Amino acid sequence: MSLARRLPLLLMLLGATLLLAAACGGDDDDDGDDQPVAADQADDDAGDDDAGDDADGGAMADDDADDEADGDAMAEDDAADGAPSPFAALDGLSCTGDWLNLTFGSTGPIVVSIDVNDAGDGGTITIDIGGFVFGGEGGVVEAPFTIDGDRLRIDANLGLLGQASIEISADGSFTGEFKAPPALFNDNSGVTITDFVFDGGSISFGVDIDFGTGDSAKSEVTMVCAGA
Repeated sequence: MSLARRLPLLLMLLGATLLLAAACGGDDDDDGDDQPVAADQADDDAGDDDAGDDADGGAMADDDADDEADGDAMAEDDAADGAPSPFAALDGLSCTGDWLNLTFGSTGPIVVSIDVNDAGDGGTITIDIGGFVFGGEGGVVEAPFTIDGDRLRIDANLGLLGQASIEISADGSFTGEFKAPPALFNDNSGVTITDFVFDGGSISFGVDIDFGTGDSAKSEVTMVCAGA
């Protein structure tokens, strides 16, 4: 018990002691009429002491309950803060495969690797595409991403792929589009990812290409993954 909590009790005990000393410290010639009064006073003071102890003990119990509740809340917060990102397991994943343009018959290799940062709140997807991508030259693209809870998002200009807007959920749902890839020479052109499937060991998805002129084409991508 802290000194602040003990001080009222100590003062109460001190007061009771002084009252008892005053009652019992009279002259020897006094008759015994005052003794019952002193005894009654002592009994009253003792009752007050017991009530003080009970009140103090109740306050301590309340404080202990509050401390326990605070501890439980802190433990829950720590558990939530320490929960790993559902995307942490993708760190080091590397997928290798090919893309095929179903409309024109062109094809090329593709390699995708994923790096999740130590904080678990973002990272980089590196995409190495060979062949004539959208009719232009392929190359290497680094796509920065952020992780927000169970969502992975990419919102960046990815050079030869155009302005990317991609969102992947921990449950596997996926939306993705690329606006105006330079090789398509049209600000109204775009590319949409469809039928995305990732089963942990492979990735496949479709690519719908809108040239912005009323013409379109379709491609598909298949890759085998390892390393995560």
